[in-house]
Amino acid sequence: MKKSHTKRMMIVLLADILIFSSGCATAEIKEEPRTIAADEAVSDETEKMAEDEAAADHEDELASNEGQTFAGGIPWTDSNLKSNIKADDKLSPEDDFYLYANHDWLLATELKENESAFGPGFLSEEKTEEKARLLLEDDSLKSHDAELVQSLYYALMDWDARNEAGMKPVMKTVRDIQGIDNMEELSEFICDPVRSRFVPVFLSINNDISYDDSSRYITCIQLSPFTLIDAAEYADRTDVGDRYYEARAFLAKAMLTRAGFSETEAEQMFSDMISLEGKIAEKSLTSADKMSPDYMERSNNIYSPEEVAGLTSSYPLARMLKGRQYDDAERYLVLEPEAVRRIDELYDEENLDVIKAYMIIGYLNQMAYCLDRESYDAMVESYHIMDGSTGDPDYKNEAFEVVKANLSTPLSRLFLEKYDQTEKKERITKLCEESVEAYREMLKKEDWLSDETKNKAIEKLDAMRIHAVYPEEWEDYSSLSLKGLSLYDQVVEMGEYKRTLDRAKTNAAVNPEIWSNEFDILTSNAFYHPSQNAIIILLGILDEPNYDDDMSEEALLGGIGTMIAHEISHAFDTAGAQYDKDGNLRDWWTKEDYEAFHERADKLIAYYDGMTAWAGQKIPGENIQIEAIADMAGLKAMLKIAEEKDDFDYDAFFRAYAAFWRLLLTPEEAANCIIWDTHPPYYLRTNATLQQFDEFNQTYDIKEGDNMYLEPEVRVSVW
Repeated sequence: MKKSHTKRMMIVLLADILIFSSGCATAEIKEEPRTIAADEAVSDETEKMAEDEAAADHEDELASNEGQTFAGGIPWTDSNLKSNIKADDKLSPEDDFYLYANHDWLLATELKENESAFGPGFLSEEKTEEKARLLLEDDSLKSHDAELVQSLYYALMDWDARNEAGMKPVMKTVRDIQGIDNMEELSEFICDPVRSRFVPVFLSINNDISYDDSSRYITCIQLSPFTLIDAAEYADRTDVGDRYYEARAFLAKAMLTRAGFSETEAEQMFSDMISLEGKIAEKSLTSADKMSPDYMERSNNIYSPEEVAGLTSSYPLARMLKGRQYDDAERYLVLEPEAVRRIDELYDEENLDVIKAYMIIGYLNQMAYCLDRESYDAMVESYHIMDGSTGDPDYKNEAFEVVKANLSTPLSRLFLEKYDQTEKKERITKLCEESVEAYREMLKKEDWLSDETKNKAIEKLDAMRIHAVYPEEWEDYSSLSLKGLSLYDQVVEMGEYKRTLDRAKTNAAVNPEIWSNEFDILTSNAFYHPSQNAIIILLGILDEPNYDDDMSEEALLGGIGTMIAHEISHAFDTAGAQYDKDGNLRDWWTKEDYEAFHERADKLIAYYDGMTAWAGQKIPGENIQIEAIADMAGLKAMLKIAEEKDDFDYDAFFRAYAAFWRLLLTPEEAANCIIWDTHPPYYLRTNATLQQFDEFNQTYDIKEGDNMYLEPEVRVSVW
């Protein structure tokens, strides 16, 4: 879950770096959850009249969002939307525990300008970032890391220099593309890594950990991102797709007219580009495809150098690999070969002008963030259209986010030099170890598994790496220099340096101590990385209000504890379970156990499919199964630990769990998440998860007929 469009504007200069991981953005708890009493009893007739009147008023309020209604959820209304929270909501743990436990916070909290989402967990990241931001203007810091991050920060904040440069930094490339007259000149441009720097050329190249051999890197060939994000939007555009079309068209028109094109030319160029992408999308994987557990199998297409050379006849793929110095790879991973073949079909003289428009628009839209104020503000407005946020950005914070996204290693090392996190690393590592032990006991008692598969699962658990708080080894940035360069030139230097680091991984062995793709440790997040069989708990998730040394055991286990166990559970969800203990994509199940496993997952999918977020919007069980499995298994592991505690306060534990998922969203962002997020909506991450456990029912005397009750025989927890 992104906090706002601000977070999405953390432009990673090598945006084509591929991450094979199950990312689990989380919201965290702020404090010991407060007690909320249920409403006083009233007569049935009076209660119904009040509810009918409130519902009518509420429908009027909701109708203000382009006529859409966001009420009518089944079995619960989406209470991550502010418009669905009322002061007179009937509150009871047996009806809607998420609303019961979080109502006061949801009612009192407002989304600020420039935010499309907010939860108390974001404050954890902000606490960490407050300390990190001080480093950017601390003149006493003299290390090379300090020089790097401060050079980029001050260049980002130098609006006088940026405004004076205006569009000049990008116009050479724009004119270069405009001057292409034939397909050979187009191929020369694409194959020249300097001329085509930051220009989308349909495909991108990078190294990542091999699916089949986690000890080695493999060179990946993948599609450049679609303008509308999802290939499915080109065939059957949703309301979300309409917003993205409007936003990207707005930004394209703003940038193209500033580059000297007329409004008519700009509109035609954007329309042509969308049409071209639509033809590629016909042969591309959709977002739903990529969220499916079979994505790894579908994308694990290994090609020899000779086979890659024969994959295209018109598009200069082999020449491009050589120009970018990836032609010495022993093997290539082609994620979507059918889409590559479609690109080859479209790569002809008839489409030359459209391809040029595609490249110019993609380049200008990508580079808007590092140009002048007019370009930057156009980009901000495009994000307002996408996610429903409003207001002007905090430019200092925006600059910090760009530094954090692009120089995460130097900034993280600088942070650790200033603020010692050794004690926190030791404590969180210990909690991870305790969680692994609880998970081991849980697996031992899974009576639906054969001993053979159960032993393999425990072997995988025992081999799991724990990456807590910060890594011990880092990528080498000692040779990068940004001092004295303009912002655009710094962007170029960083891009070239990162590409050099990536090229050095070609055919190389993986160093498991360097966390994959340099996860930004200052971000409030956690991951399971299947190819490393590692859980990664980042520093940014471990600050107040989410975590402190004095929090109660119930709050610790209900919040951070469930998050850690959630990440462990990804080793055994329908995606992670395809990887063995060494991180290789390999079947380690018996046939009967694997079939039983998927029968259980199918039951979970069907349960979520029966839910409605709001009128007309179903929950896509297939898309969220991986995260839902991990939510339920993670909570089960923490309940296993709770069993061993004397006088454990289950009420405080369950309230802490509900508070962990507090979140408010704009309607636009909620709709975005339903389509493209692999996580269930956060109110369901509480309610649908808690339904699975007797301990919850016993704590609140929940019984048959209550909305929170789920009969044991129809419960859907996979583990």
